[in-house]
Amino acid sequence: MLPLWNDRICLALYPDRIVLVRLHGRTGALLESQILPCIATPEDEKTDAAMLRTLAQLAVDLRAKGRAKVSVVLSSHWVEYALVAWDDLIVSEAEANAHAGQFFTPNQWVFRYSECGHAGKKLVSVVEVDLLQALRTILHGRGLQLESVQPYLMTVFNHCQAQLKQVDGWFVLLESGRASMLYLQQGGWQHLRSVRISPDWQDCLPLLLQREAALLSEDIQGGKVFVFEPHCMNKKWPEQGDWRYQSVLLASAKLHRLDLSAEYLVAAMGA
Repeated sequence: MLPLWNDRICLALYPDRIVLVRLHGRTGALLESQILPCIATPEDEKTDAAMLRTLAQLAVDLRAKGRAKVSVVLSSHWVEYALVAWDDLIVSEAEANAHAGQFFTPNQWVFRYSECGHAGKKLVSVVEVDLLQALRTILHGRGLQLESVQPYLMTVFNHCQAQLKQVDGWFVLLESGRASMLYLQQGGWQHLRSVRISPDWQDCLPLLLQREAALLSEDIQGGKVFVFEPHCMNKKWPEQGDWRYQSVLLASAKLHRLDLSAEYLVAAMGA
């Protein structure tokens, strides 16, 4: 007899690793957690090649354990963002995509729109059609149901939003090789940029923030910086000049009941 409940597989996909959390379909209890390295080769032409190879191998093992629904949290390496001035006269999806498409490099994109707490603007995130199709093909080919693909930045921000409500300052999401920097006023999104970073990001972060602050019309000479980096959740940040850092914590009791490190909780956020 087939099980009445499909398990939930939560994946966080990065260029160098896949983080897996498997939850019981009915109880939500933790069944499995692991991190799989993605090994690039000189022949790889795109940054997603190693991840897709690893996912294809993983999908074989996952299907052998039974039916499951899959949610994905997708690294900012494969997502582009823009804060776009919005017109209430835009009513159709085609009009929205044509308007938002002006802010991105020409490509075949899948668009996603989110409120950003700023009147007259929307947060637009885009992912390449080919990447999403590759994910569906790999998972569906093994009988796994892809339910959602969520940008890493939006996933984390939504889980930390209570701490950032009414904040004036910066929210910085860090991952291997990339920083997404968001300037907030009264909790609303005012400025956003995702950039490549070097391994010594802790020393470079003040300079990155100063550079982004210079792009804003406001005279920003430091201030609060809320940082999310899974390996630095309990870090005591030193003051660097006028910048005052603190780690953002995950407020979800449901996530904390899993008793996992923050690296795995990022994947579980997609459930």
